[in-house]
Amino acid sequence: MSKASIWIGVLIVAAAAVAGAWKLGYVTPDQMVYITKMVAGWTGWTALVAVAYAGIERLFPGVLCPPRTDDPDSAGSAQQP
Repeated sequence: MSKASIWIGVLIVAAAAVAGAWKLGYVTPDQMVYITKMVAGWTGWTALVAVAYAGIERLFPGVLCPPRTDDPDSAGSAQQP
């Protein structure tokens, strides 16, 4: 089972749960608008931070993360007798 089919299944189950809650009267249209705006807002902020982080790391390598160093002890250790 691929990751895409798992996510599609999760979305279908979530949509069915929301539809059931809507039909039973547990969720009002105002609450759905609020939840949709909240999810969209958090998703937008997360994407913005990810793009900013990637841009800063690309423009200024080594500022946010230390530069990569290879461990000299592990280099070629598998090839030694």
